[in-house]
Amino acid sequence: MSERRRGRPPHPDLLTPAERRVLEELRKGGTNAEIAVRIGIGPETVKTHVSNMLAKLELDDRQQLAAWSDEDGPRHGWILAPFLLRPLVAAGVVAGVALVVVVLLLLLALVGGDGDDDSDEDDSTLAVEVSTGELHACALRESGRVLCWGDNRYGQTNAPSRQYKAVSAGGAHTCAVRESGQVDCWGWNNSGQSKGRSGNYRAVSAGGRHTCAVRESGEVDCWGWNEYGQTRVPEGEYQAVSAGLDHTCGLRESGLVYCWGSNEDGQADRPRNNFNFVSVGAGHRHTCAVRESGKAACWGRRASLPFGGSFQAVTVGGAHSCWISDSGQIVCAGSNAASQSNVPPGTYRSVSAGFASTCAVREAGQVVCWGRGYVPLVGATGEYLSIAAGVNHVCALHESGEVACWGGNYIGETEPPEGPFRSVSAGGFTCGVHTSGRVECWGWTDEFEYDDLEEDYGEEWRYAPRGGYRSVSLGDYHMCGLHESGEIDCWLGTNGGKGAVPPGTYVALSAGSEHACAVRTSGEVVCWGSNEFGQSDAPAGTFRSVSAAPYAGVATFSLRYPGGGHTCALSTSGQVTCWGNNQFGQLDVPEGTYRSVSAGATHTCGIRESGELICWGDNSGGQTDAPDGRYLVLGSGATFSCAVREPGDHIVCWGGSYGVEVPESLRKPPTPTP
Repeated sequence: MSERRRGRPPHPDLLTPAERRVLEELRKGGTNAEIAVRIGIGPETVKTHVSNMLAKLELDDRQQLAAWSDEDGPRHGWILAPFLLRPLVAAGVVAGVALVVVVLLLLLALVGGDGDDDSDEDDSTLAVEVSTGELHACALRESGRVLCWGDNRYGQTNAPSRQYKAVSAGGAHTCAVRESGQVDCWGWNNSGQSKGRSGNYRAVSAGGRHTCAVRESGEVDCWGWNEYGQTRVPEGEYQAVSAGLDHTCGLRESGLVYCWGSNEDGQADRPRNNFNFVSVGAGHRHTCAVRESGKAACWGRRASLPFGGSFQAVTVGGAHSCWISDSGQIVCAGSNAASQSNVPPGTYRSVSAGFASTCAVREAGQVVCWGRGYVPLVGATGEYLSIAAGVNHVCALHESGEVACWGGNYIGETEPPEGPFRSVSAGGFTCGVHTSGRVECWGWTDEFEYDDLEEDYGEEWRYAPRGGYRSVSLGDYHMCGLHESGEIDCWLGTNGGKGAVPPGTYVALSAGSEHACAVRTSGEVVCWGSNEFGQSDAPAGTFRSVSAAPYAGVATFSLRYPGGGHTCALSTSGQVTCWGNNQFGQLDVPEGTYRSVSAGATHTCGIRESGELICWGDNSGGQTDAPDGRYLVLGSGATFSCAVREPGDHIVCWGGSYGVEVPESLRKPPTPTP
């Protein structure tokens, strides 16, 4: 009885198909992480394939590998030949034949490649569908695992390690359907949109702040934010559902389209000749559908139709829509301000439109993204997710959860413990939040100017109140943490500290010199603590992040810096507003639309939507001389700032001397901006 080998037999070629896919992308250029997203696998898998190919071909580096061709042949194929002759002569015919068989098997393994590398597990890294959200995206692999990338402020890319049959990325949350039919959700849950659902579901759609799913019976359930009635589903049996920003549309089994929720721009109206539809997509302010004949229909604001063509499905984003034909061609129409409608050539199996970006799965299973925002930028590599700049040191959070720190290390502030972490904050010392939600701090000693805190507060000043935390922020004399529940706890000190937090639930937090600010789930900014310069007088508006300037004269550290009396916040529309002390012009925000903002002691820096860095305020240490290039995330310290340059695998710092000298392993030559 012959033995059955698990998985596929070894591939007859020198390189496996998986290795050839990596080699093809390597020749196009890019880091392992960039190649990983283009193909739809992990960076470590790319690294493994490259290492295997270098070993098989006896090449020294990636440049030689990129230049290699099949005509060059295997350079090591008969490397064992000299060792065959001696045993054959010495051991006799029988033993020699046996040895030949063994060695031939070894040679077949070498020439044929590693069969396990190209097994089902390897092919399972390819994607079958992709879903693009506001600032993140997720892909469903052939293995059933979900891979997410992009903005992760609310945990929307932290996909569970389970097998799924469908996935959907929303505003700042993600949902997926298990093989059993149960719905799992993760990410922002301010309106209950991330609560999972038990039951037998076949599809799910994550909207702005609500979620809808279709049961196997055809009924649709919606939950989450319902201000406009977007979760009140009309009775009936549906074959599909699409959750938009504030409205929802469903496709009945009969081919009729029904929409409900916000209808300010007519996006929830029923289409003309409402019959024989096969696909529907709800976006921000408009809706599109495809008829059985292949014709496209759209209604609402900025509802642009494609020029001709016959289509099978549609997806709708912020102000653009994309259709896919039976032949796998994609056509996008509507806004192209961020190049979100510039489809790369090729044939595709699925497409998903986000706010200002688009992602699609090629026929071969690779994921391709285009447009603007965190999806094509951080998603391309995303190796360093955040920067925390302190008084004289810097820490960066890697996508693996590990923290890298450098700069002044007077009390161990650049010696992080073992991770993984989900967030990090730097001040005079450093604190991070483990993936378990536990807060851990490092970089203090009783012999270094913290003994006064020990006398005033006891050992409790070092430890966060019990509970699971999402993030932590260090001020001059206080620390604050944002719980998973959205509540905030502060400990140590008086101004901005213990007992001063206004009640409520929050989505973002920043502790400044002697004040702290946070963004409520409603988008309102609330500040508390010192208001000497008006830094706690938060303006009205709807915001998504806030940054309170630290270091107003830090008595607990060896150095003192003026400033720390201003605050800046980024609105949902991308506008930056600053208030408080303007002694150095740190409130004078240059015009433009921004992606992020960070307040230093007496200066401020922001990243525009284009990825350009711009800084303003005090420039006595060169802290506003921002480098050229495109950047992803930013952190400002006392007299310097640091940022992660596209594509996400290297860091640049500028300004004062402390923390600016980035370790060689974290920096690379700048990539020319096209």
